[in-house]
Amino acid sequence: MYRCLLALCLLCVAQAETLEVGAFSVAPWIIAAGNDKVSGALVDFYNQDVAPRAGVTLRWHGAVTVSRLVEDLRLGKLQFSPILTRTPERLQQLRFGNTLVTRFEPCLAVLPASPLKQLNRPEDLAGFTIGWTVGGKSPDFLDNPGINMDRTGVPEWELANLGKLRLGRIDAAYFSNPLTPLFFRPIASVQYRLVKIPVPPIALYPVYPPDTDPALVARMDKAIAKALSEGRLERHLSNYLPPE
Repeated sequence: MYRCLLALCLLCVAQAETLEVGAFSVAPWIIAAGNDKVSGALVDFYNQDVAPRAGVTLRWHGAVTVSRLVEDLRLGKLQFSPILTRTPERLQQLRFGNTLVTRFEPCLAVLPASPLKQLNRPEDLAGFTIGWTVGGKSPDFLDNPGINMDRTGVPEWELANLGKLRLGRIDAAYFSNPLTPLFFRPIASVQYRLVKIPVPPIALYPVYPPDTDPALVARMDKAIAKALSEGRLERHLSNYLPPE
């Protein structure tokens, strides 16, 4: 009996569908680890808590820019990405899951001496140069002709923009959430403070190529929702954040 069960388990593992996974760097959720590898809370969450329940195995690729990620998903070079913002254009090109993974609260990192204390309207940023990443979706609040968006094209955009901030090449670095600059605080060699952007939180969902089998999306949605309800993602996040 034991041998039969073991054989069945091995057969299930062997038959598990392998998904090629891509992601953009957004620490501590996804961290570009070099040598085309990634780590982070979402990597642990999906590997340990989602993939086994959904009956899939995940083969993670190195971090890429958001624009490259969208293109690789659209062409089927990748079969999955853990989080992405829904936009009208992306909804026409890709298939999104229905389970909300997390919400990000956008903010700006500025030097302590910056005159920017609080944001009330886009005009408050007139004349500012703000660092962000190529292909990344930023809030409409920043779509103002008086704001200069300086977009970097490297996957490790977080450290690049904090470096630009330290050197005075930009006035602020945009982050989709406050945990990303917190993660890099010990290694960025720059003192900063955060200014909240008065916009609704950004909702992020799992995403697949447009022709993905709906049954696979449903299995993944179910597994993701179950793991989230158990607080698994929060536990993984706590492993990557520096002590207060």
